Amino acid sequence: MTVQEIIYAVLSGSADVNEIFHGNIFPLSTKKQMLPAILYQVEQTEVNHSKTGPSILDVHSLKLHLFSEDYLELARANKIIKSLLDFKEMTDGLGETVVELARFEGNTEDYSTTDDMFTQTLNFSLFISPEA
Repeated sequence: MTVQEIIYAVLSGSADVNEIFHGNIFPLSTKKQMLPAILYQVEQTEVNHSKTGPSILDVHSLKLHLFSEDYLELARANKIIKSLLDFKEMTDGLGETVVELARFEGNTEDYSTTDDMFTQTLNFSLFISPEA
């Protein structure tokens, strides 16, 4: 499983997250989604250049972009997602560790008056296991 597939599995597997977002969890794209929704993106940010493959020093950035017309819904989702991912290990369907540790790094929020929409971006660092 890829890191992106693991993130989707963890978020979509949470009953609390699905209660808010109703399965609207997608990779970040330009396609318009139904609200509320989570769009996510994973990027490799730090690489150990002395190795030819993944190493314990490889770090990925996870950005979860939350969109809703209800601010309290986003605040509730923020709390649920932080407890779901922060300081957690993530495994694939076979029980193999893919993410050794996820760490919450902070969040930003905004309100669009033209769309009457609240947004929050939650930022995590993902420390990837050597076998990933």
